[in-house]
Amino acid sequence: MGSTREKKIKGRKRFVAVDTLGMIWTLMVVSADTQDRVGGVELVKRLRRVVKRIQILWGDTHFDTAMK
Repeated sequence: MGSTREKKIKGRKRFVAVDTLGMIWTLMVVSADTQDRVGGVELVKRLRRVVKRIQILWGDTHFDTAMK
């Protein structure tokens, strides 16, 4: 029996931008061979199209270049 944190679909990566209430603002599903920093940059670009004034943006350490 697998753990609950196990990937549901093999070969896919999910990138999600949520607010502090957990509401989804942007969602991307890409192939698993996409690097985290490349996906992070694209996620931030898409988020900026939806939210014009982002005040604070938190991310995993893999997204350091996406947040600059």
